Amino acid sequence: MKKFFLSIIFSTIMLLVLNGCNNGSDPVSTTNSDNLQIDGQLQKEAYITPGDSLVTETSPSYSIDYKNLKLNRDDLDHLKYLYPGALNIPNADREFIISSGDSFTVAINNCKAGCIFDADLGTIKISSPFDWTNSGVVLERTERQILPDSSINYKFIFRTTCPNKGYISFIEKDGLGTSSDSRGLLIGYDANAIQDLAIEITDIQWIYKTAKGEFSTVGVNIKGETNAYRLRATNSGDGILMAFDIPINSDGSFEASYNIAFSYVEGTILTTNTTLVLYGSPGLPKTIVLKNPKAN
Repeated sequence: MKKFFLSIIFSTIMLLVLNGCNNGSDPVSTTNSDNLQIDGQLQKEAYITPGDSLVTETSPSYSIDYKNLKLNRDDLDHLKYLYPGALNIPNADREFIISSGDSFTVAINNCKAGCIFDADLGTIKISSPFDWTNSGVVLERTERQILPDSSINYKFIFRTTCPNKGYISFIEKDGLGTSSDSRGLLIGYDANAIQDLAIEITDIQWIYKTAKGEFSTVGVNIKGETNAYRLRATNSGDGILMAFDIPINSDGSFEASYNIAFSYVEGTILTTNTTLVLYGSPGLPKTIVLKNPKAN
């Protein structure tokens, strides 16, 4: 992969401002010293921040008591229907940094009598773009121990199958299913975690449609390269923020064309931004804002 102009590590979230065009080119720049300065063309110079060293664990485990669970069903449902990193999604209760092929264990102890905990790998596809799928981890087995006072200990053993990053949620159930009060647990994992998560945008074009008698729309065509394990982009329809996957080729390259937003008002130049979400380093997925050049 050729040299990246943007490198992201751990909890750092940077704003990427790129030049856009609509049968022409408008120079865009920012005075924020923390951001790249773009003036008339794509920046090619390197913008590198060294990453901290990552400590890889060997077959780690995590144990928590039922009474100490702080999340609930509503917190965890957001992970499947939207996307971590761009909303106020909580950090994982525990995140494992392991080698691909290794296993990790999660235990929830002293659960109240009759409750059920299932591990949700996010493998159930809803409908595009509502898709949160972990393709690189399997649940090898679940162990359930009923204690003398009828409380229950759960133990879940997982194994990663390839380098990847993902999340597993555990939501309490009873005979009636779940409710907003159902307690939950969020576990993250990084198999072969990436120390310097990076992306390079090699080409970007903003497209504005303002024809009379039609919806006004703004879209973008992008090309680039990344070392992320997964890449998503955001758009909105009727004001609902959504995210969808951008396929990454084996050489790290990607290409996507998509609408970002629309309006029923014809003849309007929309100024909506779009966000790229990258998965691969510890912590929440990293977000990169592609700023609409027509925005103030």
